[in-house]
Amino acid sequence: MWWHGTIGALALLGGVALASPALAEDWQIASVSGKAFRLEGASWVPVKPAEEIAVGDTVKTLGSGTLTLTRSGVTVTIAPNSRVQLAERMNGKFTDVIQTAGSTAVEVDPRRRIRLAVATPYMAAVVKGTVFTVSTFQGYSETRVARGRVAVIDTRNRLEAEVTAGQAAKAGPTTPLSLSGDGALDTPEPFKGKVVTRAADGTLTESVNGAGKTVTSRAGGNANGAGNSENSKAGGNAGGNGNGNSGNSNAGGNSGSSNAGGNSNGAGNSGNSNAGGKSK
Repeated sequence: MWWHGTIGALALLGGVALASPALAEDWQIASVSGKAFRLEGASWVPVKPAEEIAVGDTVKTLGSGTLTLTRSGVTVTIAPNSRVQLAERMNGKFTDVIQTAGSTAVEVDPRRRIRLAVATPYMAAVVKGTVFTVSTFQGYSETRVARGRVAVIDTRNRLEAEVTAGQAAKAGPTTPLSLSGDGALDTPEPFKGKVVTRAADGTLTESVNGAGKTVTSRAGGNANGAGNSENSKAGGNAGGNGNGNSGNSNAGGNSGSSNAGGNSNGAGNSGNSNAGGKSK
């Protein structure tokens, strides 16, 4: 199943703040078999071994196709019938493998102290120096750990747990985070960090306990709950169904100091707005 609109939920442990993206090292195609493609504009272009995949690119495999990517102590193997976007945050210090379909196996050199997460529509698996696989199915995601430890966050139900070798974690909208496998199983606890949702247009929406805040937005986005929309270039509702403020927006929000304003659902204010509807 292909997911449109919101394509990944990324978890930030300990409330780490987002930062603007920075220039980063490209990924290298170590091996490819069968049908594997890179999205170029609106077209899918076949990929070949030794080619580079830039940060921000999306790749997919069809049929029996597989694709292995490497970069600085990280190996990502994309299984058949899968779709993955390679992204970054925190000025390139944190790597996001955004999986919207299929299965992805990740191996990270524990000596490199690499910060990486695999994000699905339902789950984020944050690396702690390990080998693990994340799979996305209709209605849920699953993480299986082969070596080391993974912090798994159920981004829909806001639960977290640590998964170790021989164990698996499963979560979905109607199936809160649960663990299975060998040894003592961790008990899922409430997740107190930040969840960042990345939309297909690049918009990042950060939320803590349901309060949304759109940050580093490229094309709007909705923050449902009590939220703020910042640095938005093209619309989106700030505040959603709750109270929110939109700052430095080119489109949207009830605005002050605006050329035309906008409409906000809830008690929301927008400053310095250049387009929209109602203005003060």
